[in-house]
Amino acid sequence: PTTTTGPRPTTTTSTGPRPTTTTTGPRPTTTTTGPRPTTTTGPKPTTTTTGPRPTTTTTGPRPTTTGATTTTGGTTGGGTTPQRQGMMNRAQDWVNKNVPYNQKGSHDGYRTDCSGFVSMAWGLAKPGMTTRNLDTVTKPISRNDLQPGDALLLKGTHVVLFGGWTDASKTHFTVYQEPSSGRNAEAKTSSYSYWEGKGYQPIRYNGAQ
Repeated sequence: PTTTTGPRPTTTTSTGPRPTTTTTGPRPTTTTTGPRPTTTTGPKPTTTTTGPRPTTTTTGPRPTTTGATTTTGGTTGGGTTPQRQGMMNRAQDWVNKNVPYNQKGSHDGYRTDCSGFVSMAWGLAKPGMTTRNLDTVTKPISRNDLQPGDALLLKGTHVVLFGGWTDASKTHFTVYQEPSSGRNAEAKTSSYSYWEGKGYQPIRYNGAQ
C-alpha cells in the first residue's frame, strides 16, 4: 500500500461578528384623535300638566248641621203631601234663621218655645198653643203611622216635630224643635227609643192630610 504524506487538509472557519439585522426608527404607533366620548348628566326630564284640576259639583239642598249631628231631613216611610211639606218648610225656616228659644219672646207672631214652634209649623192661631192643650187639636197615632209634620208630645213638658224616618228600620228620625233656653231652633237625627223611653206620645194635628 502506498502512504501519502503531507499536510492534512484544513477547514477554514470564518470568524468575526455574526451579521445582524437592525431596524431603526420609532416603533409604529396607532393614535386616535378627537374628544373622548362623554356621559351627559343632569336632571331627568319631567312632565308638567297645566290647567285646572277637574272638579265635581254636587247639586241639591245643603245639609244643616246642629251640634255634632248633620241632617237633611228624613223621608223614609210615607209620602209628603203639599200641606205637610208646607209644615216642614216653615219649621226649616226657623232652623235656618237660628231663632232662639224664649218663652217670653216671639217670631212672626209665634211664641219662640217648643209648643209655639209646633203651632207655627202647623199654622195654628198665634201666638200658639201650649204643651198642656195641644192634645185638644190632635189625636194619638202609632209609631208606624208617623209622617213628616206629625209630632211627639209629653204633655205639660215638651213637644217636637217629626221630620221623617232616616232609616228603613224606623229606629231614627229627624227631630225639629225649639229645645231649651240658651239654644236655637234645630233639626237633627235622633233615636226614637230615646223619646219613647221618656213617655212621649206620637200625635197628629186634626187638620193634617
